[in-house]
Amino acid sequence: MSELELKEKMTDNIVRLCHSCNRENQFDAAVCVYCGATLGSTTVIVPDRPLGVTRTNYLSQIVRLHEDALVLLIATQDQPIVLKGDGKFLIGRQVENEPSPTLDLTKYGGHMLGVSRRHTMIYRTGDGYTIEDLGSANGSFLNERRLQPNTPAVLRNGDLIRLGQLMLFAYFTQPLEKHSVQPTEQTIWLTDKGDQPASPKLTLQQLTSQVIPYLNAIEVFQNIIGDSLKHTTTPLEIVQIVFEKNTNRIKATLIIRREIIPLIAEKLNPLRQKPVSNPKPEQLEDSSTISPATEDNIPAVGKVEGEAVVQQEVFAPHRELATNILGELAPTLSGDEKESLIQRLVVPLYSLTTSRFELITQSQ
Repeated sequence: MSELELKEKMTDNIVRLCHSCNRENQFDAAVCVYCGATLGSTTVIVPDRPLGVTRTNYLSQIVRLHEDALVLLIATQDQPIVLKGDGKFLIGRQVENEPSPTLDLTKYGGHMLGVSRRHTMIYRTGDGYTIEDLGSANGSFLNERRLQPNTPAVLRNGDLIRLGQLMLFAYFTQPLEKHSVQPTEQTIWLTDKGDQPASPKLTLQQLTSQVIPYLNAIEVFQNIIGDSLKHTTTPLEIVQIVFEKNTNRIKATLIIRREIIPLIAEKLNPLRQKPVSNPKPEQLEDSSTISPATEDNIPAVGKVEGEAVVQQEVFAPHRELATNILGELAPTLSGDEKESLIQRLVVPLYSLTTSRFELITQSQ
Protein backbone atom coordinates (compact mmCIF):
# COMPACT_ATOMS: atom_id res chain seq x y z
CA MET A 1 0.00 0.00 0.00
CA SER A 2 1.41 3.38 -0.99
CA GLU A 3 1.81 6.24 1.47
CA LEU A 4 -0.97 8.18 -0.29
CA GLU A 5 -3.37 5.22 -0.17
CA LEU A 6 -2.60 4.66 3.50
CA LYS A 7 -3.22 8.33 4.29
CA GLU A 8 -6.57 8.29 2.44
CA LYS A 9 -7.65 5.12 4.22
CA MET A 10 -6.82 6.55 7.63
CA THR A 11 -8.51 9.88 6.91
CA ASP A 12 -11.73 8.22 5.74
CA ASN A 13 -12.10 6.15 8.92
CA ILE A 14 -11.08 8.55 11.68
CA VAL A 15 -13.73 9.61 14.20
CA ARG A 16 -13.75 11.66 17.43
CA LEU A 17 -15.06 10.27 20.69
CA CYS A 18 -17.34 12.41 22.87
CA HIS A 19 -16.35 12.01 26.53
CA SER A 20 -19.77 13.11 27.73
CA CYS A 21 -21.86 10.42 26.03
CA ASN A 22 -19.05 8.15 24.80
CA ARG A 23 -20.35 8.17 21.20
CA GLU A 24 -18.44 8.62 17.97
CA ASN A 25 -18.58 11.80 15.88
CA GLN A 26 -17.20 12.89 12.56
CA PHE A 27 -13.52 13.72 12.69
CA ASP A 28 -14.03 17.45 12.04
CA ALA A 29 -16.99 17.87 14.42
CA ALA A 30 -16.70 20.64 17.02
CA VAL A 31 -19.89 19.69 18.92
CA CYS A 32 -21.25 16.21 19.65
CA VAL A 33 -24.26 15.58 17.41
CA TYR A 34 -25.81 13.28 20.05
CA CYS A 35 -25.59 15.23 23.31
CA GLY A 36 -24.50 18.71 22.21
CA ALA A 37 -21.32 18.68 24.31
CA THR A 38 -18.36 20.69 23.01
CA LEU A 39 -15.66 18.42 21.67
CA GLY A 40 -12.68 20.12 23.30
CA SER A 41 -9.81 17.77 24.07
CA THR A 42 -10.90 14.42 22.75
CA THR A 43 -9.58 11.04 21.80
CA VAL A 44 -9.41 10.48 18.06
CA ILE A 45 -10.19 6.89 17.10
CA VAL A 46 -7.93 5.77 14.27
CA PRO A 47 -8.57 2.75 12.03
CA ASP A 48 -6.79 -0.56 12.48
CA ARG A 49 -3.34 -0.91 10.98
CA PRO A 50 -3.75 -2.15 7.38
CA LEU A 51 -2.30 -5.50 6.39
CA GLY A 52 1.19 -5.24 4.97
CA VAL A 53 2.00 -1.99 6.81
CA THR A 54 4.60 -2.24 9.53
CA ARG A 55 3.87 -0.91 12.99
CA THR A 56 6.65 1.68 12.66
CA ASN A 57 5.40 3.00 9.31
CA TYR A 58 1.82 3.10 10.54
CA LEU A 59 2.81 5.06 13.64
CA SER A 60 4.86 7.50 11.56
CA GLN A 61 1.88 8.06 9.28
CA ILE A 62 -0.42 8.74 12.23
CA VAL A 63 2.01 11.29 13.68
CA ARG A 64 2.40 13.08 10.33
CA LEU A 65 -1.34 13.06 9.64
CA HIS A 66 -2.13 14.54 13.06
CA GLU A 67 0.70 17.06 13.23
CA ASP A 68 -1.26 19.23 15.70
CA ALA A 69 -2.05 16.33 18.03
CA LEU A 70 -0.35 14.18 20.66
CA VAL A 71 -0.01 10.50 19.75
CA LEU A 72 0.37 7.97 22.57
CA LEU A 73 1.23 4.31 22.15
CA ILE A 74 0.67 1.98 25.09
CA ALA A 75 3.56 -0.48 25.28
CA THR A 76 1.32 -3.57 25.13
CA GLN A 77 -0.94 -2.26 22.36
CA ASP A 78 -0.69 -2.08 18.58
CA GLN A 79 -3.15 0.77 18.10
CA PRO A 80 -1.96 4.35 18.73
CA ILE A 81 -4.14 6.82 20.64
CA VAL A 82 -4.49 10.35 19.25
CA LEU A 83 -5.32 13.21 21.64
CA LYS A 84 -6.58 16.32 19.94
CA GLY A 85 -8.23 19.55 21.04
CA ASP A 86 -7.55 22.51 23.30
CA GLY A 87 -4.11 21.34 24.46
CA LYS A 88 -5.04 20.12 27.98
CA PHE A 89 -5.15 16.34 28.22
CA LEU A 90 -6.18 14.71 31.48
CA ILE A 91 -5.08 11.08 31.68
CA GLY A 92 -6.51 8.69 34.26
CA ARG A 93 -9.50 6.43 34.81
CA GLN A 94 -13.23 6.97 34.35
CA VAL A 95 -15.17 6.86 37.63
CA GLU A 96 -18.95 7.14 37.92
CA ASN A 97 -20.31 10.63 38.62
CA GLU A 98 -16.95 12.29 37.88
CA PRO A 99 -15.84 14.16 34.74
CA SER A 100 -14.32 11.93 32.10
CA PRO A 101 -10.56 12.16 31.54
CA THR A 102 -9.38 12.89 28.03
CA LEU A 103 -7.84 9.43 27.99
CA ASP A 104 -9.47 6.73 30.09
CA LEU A 105 -6.93 3.95 30.72
CA THR A 106 -9.42 1.59 32.39
CA LYS A 107 -9.72 -0.74 29.42
CA TYR A 108 -5.93 -0.99 29.23
CA GLY A 109 -5.69 -2.41 32.76
CA GLY A 110 -5.27 1.00 34.34
CA HIS A 111 -6.83 0.09 37.68
CA MET A 112 -4.75 -3.07 38.08
CA LEU A 113 -1.57 -1.23 36.99
CA GLY A 114 -1.97 1.58 39.51
CA VAL A 115 -3.38 4.42 37.41
CA SER A 116 -5.23 7.01 39.48
CA ARG A 117 -8.53 8.61 38.49
CA ARG A 118 -6.76 11.92 37.87
CA HIS A 119 -3.23 10.73 37.31
CA THR A 120 -1.42 13.16 35.04
CA MET A 121 -2.03 16.17 32.83
CA ILE A 122 -0.28 16.92 29.54
CA TYR A 123 -0.27 20.49 28.25
CA ARG A 124 0.55 21.80 24.80
CA THR A 125 3.01 24.70 24.88
CA GLY A 126 4.54 26.90 22.23
CA ASP A 127 7.55 24.60 22.13
CA GLY A 128 5.81 21.21 22.30
CA TYR A 129 4.33 19.59 25.43
CA THR A 130 4.81 19.38 29.18
CA ILE A 131 3.64 16.64 31.55
CA GLU A 132 2.58 17.10 35.17
CA ASP A 133 1.79 14.51 37.82
CA LEU A 134 -1.43 15.39 39.68
CA GLY A 135 -0.43 13.87 43.01
CA SER A 136 -1.15 10.31 41.90
CA ALA A 137 -0.83 7.46 44.40
CA ASN A 138 1.71 5.47 42.38
CA GLY A 139 3.56 8.27 40.64
CA SER A 140 4.27 9.42 37.10
CA PHE A 141 7.65 8.67 35.55
CA LEU A 142 9.31 10.27 32.53
CA ASN A 143 12.04 8.08 31.04
CA GLU A 144 12.03 6.23 34.40
CA ARG A 145 12.58 9.39 36.42
CA ARG A 146 9.82 10.09 38.91
CA LEU A 147 8.11 13.44 38.45
CA GLN A 148 7.54 15.74 41.37
CA PRO A 149 3.78 16.24 41.92
CA ASN A 150 2.32 19.40 40.37
CA THR A 151 5.63 20.29 38.72
CA PRO A 152 5.59 20.41 34.89
CA ALA A 153 8.38 18.63 33.00
CA VAL A 154 9.26 18.99 29.33
CA LEU A 155 7.94 16.12 27.19
CA ARG A 156 9.98 15.24 24.12
CA ASN A 157 9.08 13.27 21.04
CA GLY A 158 9.65 9.55 21.72
CA ASP A 159 9.72 9.85 25.53
CA LEU A 160 8.65 6.94 27.71
CA ILE A 161 5.87 7.75 30.20
CA ARG A 162 5.04 5.37 33.05
CA LEU A 163 1.87 5.88 35.08
CA GLY A 164 2.08 3.51 38.01
CA GLN A 165 3.07 0.40 36.08
CA LEU A 166 1.39 1.27 32.77
CA MET A 167 3.91 2.32 30.13
CA LEU A 168 3.26 4.37 27.02
CA PHE A 169 5.29 6.36 24.53
CA ALA A 170 4.60 9.92 23.39
CA TYR A 171 4.99 11.06 19.79
CA PHE A 172 4.29 14.40 18.17
CA THR A 173 5.47 16.64 15.39
CA GLN A 174 7.82 19.36 16.58
CA PRO A 175 6.25 22.78 15.80
CA LEU A 176 9.18 23.76 13.60
CA GLU A 177 7.43 26.80 12.21
CA LYS A 178 7.41 28.24 15.71
CA HIS A 179 11.13 27.52 16.05
CA SER A 180 12.21 29.27 12.90
CA VAL A 181 14.71 32.02 13.61
CA GLN A 182 14.97 34.95 11.24
CA PRO A 183 18.66 35.44 10.34
CA THR A 184 20.07 38.93 10.28
CA GLU A 185 22.69 40.72 8.21
CA GLN A 186 25.94 41.08 10.13
CA THR A 187 29.43 42.24 9.19
CA ILE A 188 32.62 40.63 10.45
CA TRP A 189 36.31 41.24 9.87
CA LEU A 190 38.87 38.46 9.63
CA THR A 191 42.35 39.41 10.74
CA ASP A 192 45.28 37.17 9.81
CA LYS A 193 47.00 35.80 12.91
CA GLY A 194 49.24 33.36 11.07
CA ASP A 195 52.98 33.02 11.66
CA GLN A 196 53.75 34.74 8.35
CA PRO A 197 53.06 38.46 7.74
CA ALA A 198 49.54 39.14 6.51
CA SER A 199 49.22 39.17 2.76
CA PRO A 200 48.71 42.64 1.17
CA LYS A 201 46.17 41.16 -1.21
CA LEU A 202 43.52 38.45 -1.40
CA THR A 203 44.16 35.86 -4.09
CA LEU A 204 41.72 33.30 -5.44
CA GLN A 205 43.80 30.55 -3.84
CA GLN A 206 43.57 32.23 -0.42
CA LEU A 207 39.85 32.77 -0.82
CA THR A 208 39.13 29.12 -1.65
CA SER A 209 41.65 27.46 0.68
CA GLN A 210 41.41 29.74 3.74
CA VAL A 211 38.43 32.12 3.78
CA ILE A 212 35.70 29.82 2.44
CA PRO A 213 36.68 26.92 4.77
CA TYR A 214 36.52 29.32 7.71
CA LEU A 215 33.03 30.49 6.72
CA ASN A 216 32.06 26.87 6.14
CA ALA A 217 33.07 26.07 9.72
CA ILE A 218 30.88 28.95 10.93
CA GLU A 219 27.91 27.48 9.04
CA VAL A 220 28.46 24.02 10.55
CA PHE A 221 28.69 25.61 14.01
CA GLN A 222 25.46 27.53 13.32
CA ASN A 223 23.58 24.39 12.22
CA ILE A 224 24.60 22.39 15.30
CA ILE A 225 23.58 25.24 17.61
CA GLY A 226 20.25 25.32 15.77
CA ASP A 227 19.83 21.56 16.30
CA SER A 228 20.46 21.96 20.03
CA LEU A 229 17.64 24.51 20.21
CA LYS A 230 15.28 22.47 17.98
CA HIS A 231 15.37 25.18 15.34
CA THR A 232 15.18 24.78 11.60
CA THR A 233 18.45 24.72 9.69
CA THR A 234 19.42 28.18 8.42
CA PRO A 235 22.01 28.34 5.63
CA LEU A 236 24.71 30.96 5.93
CA GLU A 237 24.49 33.50 3.10
CA ILE A 238 27.35 35.66 1.86
CA VAL A 239 26.33 39.17 0.87
CA GLN A 240 29.82 40.39 0.04
CA ILE A 241 33.49 39.78 0.75
CA VAL A 242 35.89 42.72 0.54
CA PHE A 243 39.64 42.91 1.13
CA GLU A 244 40.55 46.14 2.93
CA LYS A 245 44.04 47.10 1.77
CA ASN A 246 44.59 49.72 4.45
CA THR A 247 44.27 47.13 7.25
CA ASN A 248 44.99 43.88 5.36
CA ARG A 249 41.73 42.55 6.76
CA ILE A 250 38.91 40.70 5.07
CA LYS A 251 35.48 42.21 5.52
CA ALA A 252 32.56 39.80 5.11
CA THR A 253 28.88 40.67 5.28
CA LEU A 254 26.76 37.61 6.08
CA ILE A 255 23.14 36.61 6.60
CA ILE A 256 23.41 34.54 9.76
CA ARG A 257 21.64 33.69 13.01
CA ARG A 258 21.84 36.56 15.46
CA GLU A 259 23.65 34.71 18.26
CA ILE A 260 26.38 32.98 16.23
CA ILE A 261 28.83 35.85 15.71
CA PRO A 262 28.72 36.97 19.38
CA LEU A 263 29.30 33.35 20.44
CA ILE A 264 32.40 33.11 18.27
CA ALA A 265 33.74 36.48 19.42
CA GLU A 266 33.04 35.90 23.12
CA LYS A 267 33.53 32.14 23.53
CA LEU A 268 35.86 30.98 20.77
CA ASN A 269 38.33 33.84 20.42
CA PRO A 270 39.55 33.52 24.04
CA LEU A 271 40.39 29.87 23.36
CA ARG A 272 42.81 31.04 20.68
CA GLN A 273 44.87 32.69 23.41
CA LYS A 274 45.38 29.43 25.29
CA PRO A 275 48.26 27.14 24.36
CA VAL A 276 46.93 24.23 22.33
CA SER A 277 48.84 20.99 21.98
CA ASN A 278 49.19 20.62 18.24
CA PRO A 279 49.04 17.06 16.88
CA LYS A 280 51.69 15.79 14.53
CA PRO A 281 51.31 16.94 10.90
CA GLU A 282 50.43 13.46 9.78
CA GLN A 283 47.64 13.25 12.34
CA LEU A 284 45.71 16.40 11.49
CA GLU A 285 45.59 18.92 8.68
CA ASP A 286 47.80 22.00 9.04
CA SER A 287 45.45 24.53 10.63
CA SER A 288 46.74 27.34 8.43
CA THR A 289 44.80 25.91 5.50
CA ILE A 290 41.91 24.09 7.14
CA SER A 291 39.72 21.77 5.13
CA PRO A 292 35.99 22.51 4.93
CA ALA A 293 34.49 21.73 8.35
CA THR A 294 31.81 19.31 7.32
CA GLU A 295 30.92 16.63 9.82
CA ASP A 296 31.83 13.95 7.29
CA ASN A 297 35.35 14.86 6.23
CA ILE A 298 36.92 15.92 9.54
CA PRO A 299 37.72 13.11 11.99
CA ALA A 300 35.38 12.88 14.94
CA VAL A 301 36.66 12.89 18.49
CA GLY A 302 38.26 9.58 19.30
CA LYS A 303 38.84 8.69 15.64
CA VAL A 304 41.91 10.77 14.83
CA GLU A 305 44.81 8.51 14.06
CA GLY A 306 47.40 8.42 16.81
CA GLU A 307 47.56 7.77 20.49
CA ALA A 308 44.53 8.42 22.68
CA VAL A 309 46.48 10.75 24.93
CA VAL A 310 47.27 13.01 21.97
CA GLN A 311 43.61 13.08 20.97
CA GLN A 312 42.54 14.05 24.47
CA GLU A 313 45.10 16.83 24.71
CA VAL A 314 44.11 18.28 21.34
CA PHE A 315 40.35 18.21 21.80
CA ALA A 316 39.93 18.60 25.58
CA PRO A 317 39.51 22.41 25.51
CA HIS A 318 37.07 22.15 22.62
CA ARG A 319 34.97 19.53 24.43
CA GLU A 320 34.94 21.75 27.51
CA LEU A 321 33.89 24.75 25.41
CA ALA A 322 31.15 22.74 23.67
CA THR A 323 29.87 21.56 27.05
CA ASN A 324 29.75 25.12 28.38
CA ILE A 325 27.98 26.48 25.29
CA LEU A 326 25.29 23.79 25.36
CA GLY A 327 24.88 24.20 29.11
CA GLU A 328 24.03 27.85 28.60
CA LEU A 329 21.94 27.60 25.43
CA ALA A 330 20.11 24.29 25.92
CA PRO A 331 20.19 23.25 29.59
CA THR A 332 17.27 20.82 29.24
CA LEU A 333 19.02 18.48 26.78
CA SER A 334 19.14 14.83 27.79
CA GLY A 335 22.51 13.24 28.47
CA ASP A 336 22.62 11.33 25.18
CA GLU A 337 21.52 14.36 23.15
CA LYS A 338 24.11 16.55 24.80
CA GLU A 339 26.95 14.10 24.26
CA SER A 340 26.05 13.67 20.60
CA LEU A 341 26.02 17.44 20.06
CA ILE A 342 29.31 17.85 21.94
CA GLN A 343 30.92 15.33 19.60
CA ARG A 344 29.62 17.24 16.60
CA LEU A 345 30.58 20.66 17.94
CA VAL A 346 34.22 19.72 18.48
CA VAL A 347 34.70 19.65 14.70
CA PRO A 348 33.88 23.29 13.87
CA LEU A 349 35.27 24.51 17.21
CA TYR A 350 38.66 23.02 16.40
CA SER A 351 38.58 24.48 12.88
CA LEU A 352 37.61 27.96 14.03
CA THR A 353 40.05 28.18 16.95
CA THR A 354 43.06 26.83 15.05
CA SER A 355 42.50 28.82 11.86
CA ARG A 356 44.94 31.57 10.99
CA PHE A 357 42.00 33.99 11.09
CA GLU A 358 40.56 35.69 14.16
CA LEU A 359 37.06 37.09 13.88
CA ILE A 360 36.33 40.59 15.11
CA THR A 361 32.98 42.34 15.05
CA GLN A 362 34.05 45.89 14.26
CA SER A 363 36.76 47.47 12.19
CA GLN A 364 39.67 48.60 14.36
